[in-house]
Amino acid sequence: MVGRAFEELSVKTLRQIQQDTALTWAARFYAALRMGIPADETEELRHEAVEHAALAGDIDLVQTLNATAPR
Repeated sequence: MVGRAFEELSVKTLRQIQQDTALTWAARFYAALRMGIPADETEELRHEAVEHAALAGDIDLVQTLNATAPR
């Protein structure tokens, strides 16, 4: 796993890593919504996606995720 981290850090910027991570969490959030997983559990997935999207500076993704927050 550490070897993979070295490889990733040698070819991607931290911003790219944050963006990739945001998209991974956003996909998990979307899948959880589609699967009918309870809102308290999907909220944690959404929160992680928002956090990484914000760190990547992806305001559009942050806004999209916030607009689809479980009620």
